[in-house]
Amino acid sequence: SSASSSPLAGSCDVMVALRSLNHWTGAPGALVQWKPTAASQAAALAAPAEAIPPSRQQQQHLRAYRRSEAAGLPMARLITLVWDEPGQCDIDAMTEAFTAHLRRHDTYASHLSVDHLGRTSRHQIRDATAIALEPVAAGVVDADGWRRAVEQTPGPLDWDCFSFGVIQRADHFTVFAAVDHVHTDIFLVRLLFDEVRRSYMAAVAGQPSPPFSAATSYLDYCRRQEAALAGLTVDSPEIRAWLDVLAHTVPSLPTALREDPYVVSDIVTRPLLDGSASRRFELACAAAGARPLGGFLAVAAQAHAMLTGATQFVAMAPFSTRRADEGSTNGWFSGVTPVVLRDTARSFSELARTAQSACAERSALVHVPIERVLEVIPGALPAARAGVPMLSYLDSQLPPMDSTVMREWRDHDGRLFLNRGAAHQIGLWITRTDEGTTLSVAAPEDAETQSALDSFVDAMTDIAASVATTAAA
Repeated sequence: SSASSSPLAGSCDVMVALRSLNHWTGAPGALVQWKPTAASQAAALAAPAEAIPPSRQQQQHLRAYRRSEAAGLPMARLITLVWDEPGQCDIDAMTEAFTAHLRRHDTYASHLSVDHLGRTSRHQIRDATAIALEPVAAGVVDADGWRRAVEQTPGPLDWDCFSFGVIQRADHFTVFAAVDHVHTDIFLVRLLFDEVRRSYMAAVAGQPSPPFSAATSYLDYCRRQEAALAGLTVDSPEIRAWLDVLAHTVPSLPTALREDPYVVSDIVTRPLLDGSASRRFELACAAAGARPLGGFLAVAAQAHAMLTGATQFVAMAPFSTRRADEGSTNGWFSGVTPVVLRDTARSFSELARTAQSACAERSALVHVPIERVLEVIPGALPAARAGVPMLSYLDSQLPPMDSTVMREWRDHDGRLFLNRGAAHQIGLWITRTDEGTTLSVAAPEDAETQSALDSFVDAMTDIAASVATTAAA
């Protein structure tokens, strides 16, 4: 089935599930966008060079953006938040709220670049008060017009690779924020929504900006990351562990992907387990000595074996690299841990326990990107293989998310979108809310891959439901 015809609604809530930007619908309204002032643009152009390099996540993103540009393809790069507020928007108060968010997080003060040799660099606006926004009325738009406005958000090689706005209607308005992935990750849902909304409400009431938990510096994270990676050698355990994993694994998907990884993809979200089934699934995982991530890796491995007969399953599991004091800091804090499950004919409990142990044993690899392995041992890895999926698990009720903020997000019809564009791998995002669990899939749109992925998702859904049912017996 085509992505556009796949169901987005179900028995469980999808408030933090990823959806494709083209799935947004909303009544027409008057669009107001906030753009940096001319003085802010000038400050960005005049920003001095910064010795702290972009993070490795940012470097990879910038190079991928260049390759996508060269291939003539858009890139899946914009994390877009949308929520509704009652009444008429106070433009001055919203200007204050959006501007305060930008000034609070130093990643937004960075102007990043990459040259023709792939070398990245950073220029940094030293005085955050130089960053200011101004509202620009853009007339009445429908859903298509709003999407076009969001998709025109500048790319990561431009300083202003973010956009904010509202769509005003008779009795309510929709707030949106689109930020290039180079400056953020999934936790933007909590950070931006909470900060902007609370700042806006305070400004409307004529009160001072509310206090927020201290935001540390993303540049400090970049410095710390680079210092840690610089010390790695051929004999470092992390380098040897990556080599061992990659030398003995093969692609794990029930489909043959194209040679070119820069294929346009869509995102489809489906209900996986309702609230009660989610709780029973978690009990089954606990009984097996695993967490839900280990359980869903086991489910994916069994689905893969069911469809292909393969006895091995490989996936990359992303984890946050934030320290405890960086829970309120915006930026791209994530890395992946490789998970190899052999003998997939084993029981769910055995596979879940093995998967969870693999995540724990290789937890240090979250902080070591594969690119660093190639720098230490050039040419030592096999050619990159398409077909190793990323499988992510997020519980919106647990830190660094915030259950109270997430309830407010749901009450205001909060939604999360990514734009359609070039992708490097098939992504599987499993999201747990207080009402259930959803599965979002990003994959190439060709008929062969879509058919295979539909079968894979159906199998995962059946297996997860079976595990939950067995736990209730």
